[in-house]
Amino acid sequence: MESAVGKGTTFRIYIPDAGSEHVESEKPAEQNIIRGGSETILLVEDERPVRELASRVLSKYGYKILQAGNGIEALNVWKQHKDEIAMLFTDLVMPDNMNGRELAEKLWIERPGLKVIFTSGYSTDIVGKDFRLEPELNYLQKPYQPQTLALVVRRCLDGTGHG
Repeated sequence: MESAVGKGTTFRIYIPDAGSEHVESEKPAEQNIIRGGSETILLVEDERPVRELASRVLSKYGYKILQAGNGIEALNVWKQHKDEIAMLFTDLVMPDNMNGRELAEKLWIERPGLKVIFTSGYSTDIVGKDFRLEPELNYLQKPYQPQTLALVVRRCLDGTGHG
């Protein structure tokens, strides 16, 4: 990194040349492919850049994304699209006196089997003593890699694993 007042900052990243050697992956190619889908996901995240990035990643995998910036917005989106929403992906800590767990509980009243993934930049210990992560719930710690997001979403929708 080089920085000069009035001139800005320059970052240089040096990556070793792999040359002509072929590096084998530890996993067969088939296992590296993350399957997408066409399901509709209600994505609730109060930080716009994080929400838009997650939306772009999941859209790239074929999912239809409905976005909301908080629990109140999410409830309004739910009212309009509840029959098509297959999963809720929600931040745990949000403004407007409704956290992600409270939002999920409201939606579970209408659809008990709704798939949910909770996410947070805070540890589950800090989120609150009322929040207990039960085995059937999915949790994805921020920050997460795009491939990890896509993998956890697919596993949740398929019911084949927990985040």
